[in-house]
Amino acid sequence: MNINEDTLATTIEKIIEKTPTKELKVLSVKKISNTVNKNENIIRKIYKKKRDFNLSKLIFYKKIQKAIILMERNNDLSIKEISKIIGYEKTEYFCLIIKKIFGKTPSEIKNKYKKKQVG
Repeated sequence: MNINEDTLATTIEKIIEKTPTKELKVLSVKKISNTVNKNENIIRKIYKKKRDFNLSKLIFYKKIQKAIILMERNNDLSIKEISKIIGYEKTEYFCLIIKKIFGKTPSEIKNKYKKKQVG
């Protein structure tokens, strides 16, 4: 696959955006590099150059975004299940990350959405 840098950056974003929830656990720069048939370091450099953003951080934020969506829409999923879906085996670590980013625990976030659905 021989594509220019702009197209590659867009393709990477589409791959990340279209990754099904059940595959988020394994979403990584390596997986993306295999999909586009390019070296990991090359796609990291090209993405950083074209978007001025770290590709690993983009993947991280996509997973966190999906976790929030799961907390909002799936009251039947536990925090432990959500953390595993996005690739965190240690729920405690997942909770620390969410707390650091949003200032609230996953349970607080989940309860907030639960109250909105009821009321």
